[in-house]
Amino acid sequence: MVTNKGNYDGFIRKYDPNGNALQARQFGTVDFDRGDKVTLDANNNVYVAGSTQGNMQGVNKGGLDVYIRKYIPKLVKKLCNLELSIQVKLFL
Repeated sequence: MVTNKGNYDGFIRKYDPNGNALQARQFGTVDFDRGDKVTLDANNNVYVAGSTQGNMQGVNKGGLDVYIRKYIPKLVKKLCNLELSIQVKLFL
């Protein structure tokens, strides 16, 4: 069981072949965070891409920052990069 760190958080969970949960990793800030895409590479490393309004890895650049996180198969975080910042404006 994981505890929410803020408004929305991202998480990944690892299951055994029978569908039993083995591990979970949650990530987020006190602000809005989400994991949008998850993929595996040939070595079973897990990559999560998403967005955050918080200070996930350093200071937020404004608006939504995009991040990529890498976990090795034991779900240990090896990388977290904020790539860019976007401003979202709605025109009604």
